[in-house]
Amino acid sequence: MPRRGRYSREDLIRSDDLPFTPGRMVRLPARFDNQVEKEVWMSHLADPSIPKILDLFCGAGGLSEGFVSAGFTVAAALDHDVDACQTYAANLPARVIHTDIAAIADPTMILEDLPVTAIDAIVGGPPCQGFSVVGRARISTLDKENKLVLLARNELYQHFFRFIEAFHPAFFIMENVPTLLTYKEEAYIKAIQQECERLRYALTYKVIDAADYGVPQVRRRLFLIGSRLGWLFRWPRPISEGKPVPLQDAIGDLPKVLPPSLEEILPYYPDSPLSDYQRFMRSHVDPDNKHVIYDHVVRPVREDDKQVFLQMKPGDRYSDIDPRFQRYNPETFRDKYYMLKPDAPGVTITAHLAKDGYRYIHWDREQHRTISVREAARIQSFGDHFRFAGSRSARFRQIGNAVPPLLAEQLGEQVRLALRRRMGELGPVQLGLPGYEHLSKLAVSSQ
Repeated sequence: MPRRGRYSREDLIRSDDLPFTPGRMVRLPARFDNQVEKEVWMSHLADPSIPKILDLFCGAGGLSEGFVSAGFTVAAALDHDVDACQTYAANLPARVIHTDIAAIADPTMILEDLPVTAIDAIVGGPPCQGFSVVGRARISTLDKENKLVLLARNELYQHFFRFIEAFHPAFFIMENVPTLLTYKEEAYIKAIQQECERLRYALTYKVIDAADYGVPQVRRRLFLIGSRLGWLFRWPRPISEGKPVPLQDAIGDLPKVLPPSLEEILPYYPDSPLSDYQRFMRSHVDPDNKHVIYDHVVRPVREDDKQVFLQMKPGDRYSDIDPRFQRYNPETFRDKYYMLKPDAPGVTITAHLAKDGYRYIHWDREQHRTISVREAARIQSFGDHFRFAGSRSARFRQIGNAVPPLLAEQLGEQVRLALRRRMGELGPVQLGLPGYEHLSKLAVSSQ
């Protein structure tokens, strides 16, 4: 019997399932294995002129990577995913805690013995998993306002506000999917607004497309900004609106590989000048690694899929392929396959990439493959210096769940500007913003 979603045709062309080829399990050393780096981090924590953040539900560290580039120091980060925590610890200086946030009874204990006098911002993307199951009979007896309060207390995001209440940061930045605004007849966003009112935070929110901010990917996400300082935050201005970075400029320099490609380190000698975005991706690579690329690993491809990929054109979807190769119902799975366009930004990188890469087929039919871990990271704006731990699937999942660091940096810049405005009201300005020349270059290159 065909599996769910599959259907049988008399002329169906179908290869045998591929053998399991997981590739290598990558383990990475932590940044704090280097005592000098740890001492520098401690000195930054003790410096009152450097703003500090906490990163909750941190994942691989996309938000933190951007905020660090904007001049922040991460005091602590936590997540329940062990591979994501190892990725984070290998790339970002911070106290990384592998735990379920609900298990932390006293949030302030995560900074025990650290020279931190204040947290300026709490950032994170709490998973939106729907309201918790509670006694329906009990809920039905409550009025609407109390229902919201009860349900909110049983949500993962409520732990986010528990940390806000414990640390009283000047700002919080929460990322989620746009449907949060309408979920359960707006109950979720109303509960968040109630929490902000209770804790006296001004709330603003906006759905942002990462493609407008130099990220080579159409990715619409909701960002909620809470401020305890009034209306000092300004949303960043788009740098590539109307002229996004195309995929060719993002990943076209990477080595050509055939599936499966399991080598974790490959030579890197581009055969043409790099685009501004590609130079940006290479800008923090250690000089000793300037001629190598990491994580450019690719899944195997079935023989029938290879034939499909060879026939597809950029922009083609599952409904466009030869019906003889459609082992799934094309009416139900119209987007099961998608071949990326080299002259346009990519489609949204999601955690589903951990299961299969059919929606991310490389446009070069000679390679007849889906995208690599490094290509997914590039499309999410992780630089080539940023390594990922775990299995190939775990790395895809971490990348898909992340906030693009380039977008996070621009949000972080605006938060730091808001802090600077506040300090200007209270006394001499001590914070100096770092340069953002790479942002202006990306904007110019996309004109």
